[in-house]
Amino acid sequence: MMSPVPWPLVEVLPIGEPMILLSGLDTWSEEAVSVFVEIDDDSLFLEEEGVPMQIGIEYMAQACAAYAGCKARSTGGRPGVGFLLGTRNFQSTRAFFRRGARLHVIASVEYQDDAMSMFTCKIDIAGDTVATARISAYQPSDGSLPDALSDG
Repeated sequence: MMSPVPWPLVEVLPIGEPMILLSGLDTWSEEAVSVFVEIDDDSLFLEEEGVPMQIGIEYMAQACAAYAGCKARSTGGRPGVGFLLGTRNFQSTRAFFRRGARLHVIASVEYQDDAMSMFTCKIDIAGDTVATARISAYQPSDGSLPDALSDG
C-alpha cells in the first residue's frame, strides 16, 4: 500500500538544484513511488511549445532515484549515487509537456538486487497515460562510486 512520503524531495535525491526536475513527492511503498512535475515558466528545458517529451526520461529516472532515496531513508540511510543504464520501450503520445500541466510520474520496481534495478515507469496527465518506459539503473550497494570512476 502506498503511503505519503515523509521526507522532503532534497532528502531523497542525491542531486541538487538546479538539476532536480521533480516538483514534489506524492506516495511510496516497497514496490513503487509516485512523484509530480509541474510545468511552468521556471521549468528547466522549457521551449516555446513546452518541455520536450524526451525530458520525460529524466523525470522517470529521477522518480527511480526518489524511490531508492525513500527506501534508504526508511531504514535510516542516506540516498546514494545511482546511474541510469538504459531506457527501453519509451513511448509517448505527444511531443511536448505543455505549460500548466501537472505530470504524475510513477516508477514501479520490476526487478531489484543489490546494485541493479529495473523499473516500469509511466507519466500521467489528468488521469491519461502520456508516456511509458522501462528504466534500468545501477546503484553501488555501498553507495560509493565504482572504483573505475573514482580513480580517474
